[in-house]
Amino acid sequence: MILYFMFITALISLWCFSSLFRVLSQDLKTAVYWHNLLFFGSAFSPPVFLLFLLAYLNRLEAIPLRWRWLLFVIPILAQVAIWTDQDIHLFHNSIRFEQRDGVIVIADWQTGLFFFIHTFHGYILISIIFFIIIWQAIRKNISIREMLLLLSYVMLPLIASLLYTFKLVRVSQPITPIAFFMAYLL
Repeated sequence: MILYFMFITALISLWCFSSLFRVLSQDLKTAVYWHNLLFFGSAFSPPVFLLFLLAYLNRLEAIPLRWRWLLFVIPILAQVAIWTDQDIHLFHNSIRFEQRDGVIVIADWQTGLFFFIHTFHGYILISIIFFIIIWQAIRKNISIREMLLLLSYVMLPLIASLLYTFKLVRVSQPITPIAFFMAYLL
C-alpha cells in the first residue's frame, strides 16, 4: 500500500508542478513541454489510485497481478499521443498559448480523439473508485470518516476536472491542480 501511496503522491505532484511550471515558462517551447508532462500525471493517477485503494482495503487480489498492466494501456498510449501531438494531432486538434502579463496561458484549445479516450478512461476509473468507496462504507469495511476523506480526494479534483474539461467555467489555466491542493488540505 505504501508503494502505491508514494506513486499516487508523485504523480499528483508532477501534475501540479507541471501546471505551475507551464505558467511560469519564459517561452512557448518550455510551456509546451510542461503542458505535455502534466498529462503524465493526469493519465497515470486514476489507475494508480485504484490500485492504492484496493491495497488500502486489502482487496488488491481483485485484479490479479497478470491483469493489472491493462489499467495502464490507455495512459501509455496517451503519452505517445501527447508527445507526438505536434505532428499527428491525436490529442489536441489545435492548441494556442498566449503570454498575458508575463504568464503563458492556454488561449484556445480543441480536443482531439485521443484526448476523449484518455479522459473517458480516467473518468471511468474514478467512477469505479467512487463506487468502491461507497460500497465499502455501506458494508462497514471503512468508517464514515474514512469514506468522506477518500471521497474528498476523489470528488474535489473530479469536479474541477469536469468543469475545466467541458469548459463549464471560463479559466485560462486548468483548475484540477488547485483542487488537489485543497483536497490534501482536508
